[in-house]
Amino acid sequence: MVGTIVSLLKANPTGLRAEEIRAKLGLQAKELPRPLKEGLEAGSLSKTGQKRATTYFAGGGRRKVQARAARDGRAVAKRGTRPKAKAKKAGKAAKARKARKPAKR
Repeated sequence: MVGTIVSLLKANPTGLRAEEIRAKLGLQAKELPRPLKEGLEAGSLSKTGQKRATTYFAGGGRRKVQARAARDGRAVAKRGTRPKAKAKKAGKAAKARKARKPAKR
């Protein structure tokens, strides 16, 4: 099933939304989420957008970025993480705010 979706997306380089993929392949709504998830995890599919605005493309998006970065000798930050310097700075700022507050009596 993933292979069929990949070949359909290769024929449509601008990408397709899940509803369009389902309609073109003649699938029910329940049948599509698992193959899309498997394709994303395997790196054969990539996506942009959120919820109903998600557009799927053939090929791995994030993996290509990581491979290019590794080739260029630089690191790619993980999603949802802060660089250590910013995390330390945020921690120091929070401590300073607590120190400035007068104690309740």
